[in-house]
Amino acid sequence: MYLYKDLPVLQDDKYILLFNNATDGNDFVMAFDKAKNELPLQDDDDNHYLTIAFKRMNVALNLWKQAHKKGWYFRWTIIDKTIGDTIGIIEEIERADDDELSNYVWLKIDFEKRYEKYYENEKEIMHLLSLIVQPTFEFFACENIAIKIISFAKQRIKAVSNLGFIKLQNCPIKHDRTQSGVYYVLNKFNNTNENSTDSTEKSNILTDPKKLVARELKKAGFDISTIKVPTRVFILADSLYDTMLSKNCGKYKYPLGGKLFVFDGNDSVGFIKGAMCSPAIATQAEDLIAGGVKELIHIGFAGGLQQNMNVGDIVLTDGAYNDTAVARLYGFDYDFIESTKSLTDELCKLLKNSKINHRRGKHWTTDAGYMETYAQVVEHRNKGTLCVEMEGVGLFTVANYRKCRSSAIYIISDILANDDWSIGWSENALDTGINKIIDTLILSIQK
Repeated sequence: MYLYKDLPVLQDDKYILLFNNATDGNDFVMAFDKAKNELPLQDDDDNHYLTIAFKRMNVALNLWKQAHKKGWYFRWTIIDKTIGDTIGIIEEIERADDDELSNYVWLKIDFEKRYEKYYENEKEIMHLLSLIVQPTFEFFACENIAIKIISFAKQRIKAVSNLGFIKLQNCPIKHDRTQSGVYYVLNKFNNTNENSTDSTEKSNILTDPKKLVARELKKAGFDISTIKVPTRVFILADSLYDTMLSKNCGKYKYPLGGKLFVFDGNDSVGFIKGAMCSPAIATQAEDLIAGGVKELIHIGFAGGLQQNMNVGDIVLTDGAYNDTAVARLYGFDYDFIESTKSLTDELCKLLKNSKINHRRGKHWTTDAGYMETYAQVVEHRNKGTLCVEMEGVGLFTVANYRKCRSSAIYIISDILANDDWSIGWSENALDTGINKIIDTLILSIQK
């Protein structure tokens, strides 16, 4: 097969890779999601930066098309079948420069900005590379593939290392004698079954929550393939759950993630007692999603960080600063894990229409509830972090990983002041906040 003439399509059960035939500069800019007046692009081949004005993008694209016609440049569009959308681009370039990477095929993956949080992780990068590495050796008749990775891209480094890529100790040298970056190289003849594209088996996850959930449901007399599970589930912390039960607004239905209740008159919405801490709520979320739940909303308690906050205040979160281990284990080794904006917007509208005063912003999730330090509190306060709790990152990580919508509302139960910890569990304001939120949820479901 001749790559540049036959334009092959590579695909498996999740991804399709096909020749990128963008016809104008707007298509190219859209693919990279960097449509600005000035578009900075990195020319990795020469390792220097070019600033290409937006109006010149068509000229640049034509140059790349000519490179394709000459047979040393190929660009693939990455399509995720599960969402039916383009998520990024893979570029492959045959290098002929006079350096250590001469006659290598250089490979580069770029994700659209809006999809980075879902795909910039070890599992997805390994999946994509496994689809393209072996065909690359055949298409280009090359013996080596090189990928340049910046040092802090830990997920990419793990992915290529698992596939047998080896860090090149002597990096190519620029004319000014400075190193041009860190390259990882895979040799065709060292691409054994253990370290080749088939080595994705190394990172294959052995456990499947749906398998266990189906078994537990079956023991209780339910068939996971036929039951009607609520689309949306509210995960309620301790006394919030107790308050919801006291309203007699729903009935226990399924042993899924705990005791899953369904609201009277609206079986598309349910509620459950929430697990405490990120690992526990992550597991609970896995079970609920495996059972068929599509939206998870945590209603919990948090410690206020801003000095003008009071016990009973309501916080709606756009996501959490990550101080946990769970996110990393799921491949989301980021400082901030987002909630789902569309769902958070919906909750914001509900609170406003219900005339519930609240603050919307970012919060902090920690794994150590009794280890918040003065320095940490000041740091988060200075960057506008509203509160601290222990579940948000666990929930949002699993939801993002499983492509489920998620968000959270927190009631301030205590205040972390400069030199004191003010606990508000016995205050009437906290009870008022609890009843206000629970009543609002029930009314919204009954409408």
